[in-house]
Amino acid sequence: MLLHRVSRYIRKYNLLNAGDTVIVGNSGGPDSTALLHLLHSVNLDLKLIAVYVNHNLRPEEVIAEQRFIEQLAKSLNVINRTISVDVTGYQRDHKCSLEEAARKLRYTALEKERINHNAAAIAVGHNSDDQVEEFLIRMIRGSGLKGLSGISRKNGKIVRPLLEETKASLLKYLHDANLESCHDSSNDDVSLLRNRVRHHLLPELENHFNPAIRTTLLQTTSILAEDEALLDHLATTSYENLCENSHKSKEKTRESVITVKLLPFQKEHEAIQRRVLEKLIWAMEVKPSYRTITQLQSLVATGTNNSLLHLPEGLRAHISNGVLSFSFPSGRKSLRGDKPIAEIQELEISETGTFTVSGISKKITITKEQTSTLDIRDDKKLFLDAAKVSFPLHLRAAKKGEKVQLLGSPGRKKIARILSDRKVPTSNRPHHPLLIADDEILCILGIQIADQFKVGPDGTETLVVLWEDLEES
Repeated sequence: MLLHRVSRYIRKYNLLNAGDTVIVGNSGGPDSTALLHLLHSVNLDLKLIAVYVNHNLRPEEVIAEQRFIEQLAKSLNVINRTISVDVTGYQRDHKCSLEEAARKLRYTALEKERINHNAAAIAVGHNSDDQVEEFLIRMIRGSGLKGLSGISRKNGKIVRPLLEETKASLLKYLHDANLESCHDSSNDDVSLLRNRVRHHLLPELENHFNPAIRTTLLQTTSILAEDEALLDHLATTSYENLCENSHKSKEKTRESVITVKLLPFQKEHEAIQRRVLEKLIWAMEVKPSYRTITQLQSLVATGTNNSLLHLPEGLRAHISNGVLSFSFPSGRKSLRGDKPIAEIQELEISETGTFTVSGISKKITITKEQTSTLDIRDDKKLFLDAAKVSFPLHLRAAKKGEKVQLLGSPGRKKIARILSDRKVPTSNRPHHPLLIADDEILCILGIQIADQFKVGPDGTETLVVLWEDLEES
């Protein structure tokens, strides 16, 4: 008996508890009508609130649906609420599909009602036929293991008590109980992918490939869900061990940072890496795409110091001293192209010493030494003839078209061309500003000195420039 199966399913998976207040999404269709009636009939003394979300897409059908739901709610002595949402406006503003806009607004409206009534859960009428259709849709669009695991029986406050029941069993229940329901004409619109899957693809698979395709796909989603649960557990453990979250509040601001220990992370299996990165991006409240995760895995594989990756919504991934960090250095906003992560503030250096460079987490140390005492093998240092350099020095970004003749070069070349020839990504070029004295370029920091300031013979006083990350000792 359907009522007994649903009641057992609710208890088995602890979807609802006795006495709970439950928001029931009700469109007036057969699934949601059966759901409302079954929840009213289970022996849990639930307080039900039927909520109809008017998407304002079928005005000629809405009045009839609202009237039907009002009568159904009245007959069951449950509260009835109607919420109106602007799906077409949301679709226009957020550049998404009509289906996505409707789903987003529907669940947002249901959650608001749940909060307003202090309800324990939101119950929706997805059944096993929906599960099969969703599997095929996600496979067609492209999805990972989590997506192919199908619709979950419980997701936060959303519960699906009918997920193991077929559409046919729900229709039979309505027929036997002499209950009517409404027909949503949008379910006949084959311009929508779900309807093409329902009305064309599934019948084709059943008739010409596997008569039991629905059962087969349900078994597949069940197996995949178990595998997904194990991998998610392993990924969660790795995330907790390797990632450090320094969020000071729930608000994602410039100070929001998550860091990852790079070397142990590189030792993880790629499947675990992918999942940890997905969790991390979600934690920063950015939607991780396949392209984003692939780019991050490539960044992790190289592990090159000072590598920077621009991600959606102003999120940046940066490698420094064995740590991969994620932050919003320019705030939480979309930035077009390879815009630098921050503007370099010009820095005046009036004497030797160590100075912090604002905006790019760098510091510059300038000392004076004798040529004979220098260790010229230190790649982090640049050496200038002190006799040719007078303070104050200025540190600034290169100007468009600016040129310099580097040490050993035959002539002057544009700085942008020099950085390009040395394979410095556009996003990393703010990390290589200029050091200037008397309007002459002394060097490109982190690259090379200008030829005219090269060091003379031993005994010459030398200006030593050390350019490094703030985190370095």
